[in-house]
Amino acid sequence: TIQGIVRELHLIKDGQARELRLPRSSAVVQWSASDSRGAEVAKGTTSLTPACSFRIEFCLPDNINTGDAYVRIQIGGSGDERHGHTFQVQEFRRPECKVSATMRTQQPVILGGVGVAAVSAKYYAGNVGLSGATADWVVSQSSGFFVPPGWT
Repeated sequence: TIQGIVRELHLIKDGQARELRLPRSSAVVQWSASDSRGAEVAKGTTSLTPACSFRIEFCLPDNINTGDAYVRIQIGGSGDERHGHTFQVQEFRRPECKVSATMRTQQPVILGGVGVAAVSAKYYAGNVGLSGATADWVVSQSSGFFVPPGWT
């Protein structure tokens, strides 16, 4: 869904703004949507509302090319009133595996102490483990404080 509000800016000869007006509310909005390779995926027309706004709705096809897509908008059939809007089309891919990490050390680890953590990874398909896979670890510290309940 794309929504917009249309206003006309009328200029005087030296290019300074003179007046901001509402266009004819009967103006037609023509639009077309293209994928990242320029293939048209949808098009249509709609009318401006009495408040000179518009709403465009369309569904993307399942086989659309991913990347930067573009909607061209033309107001009132005039070649001078063309506008555009880009949006991203991205593909969702389910992760191949699930990784989890847990602390095996029950007590808090204090600076200079030792903590034990375990990591496991399994493929979603078949629930098979990734034996022999390497794991890279990053451990960091940060300052913190604790106030027991009831203490102020």
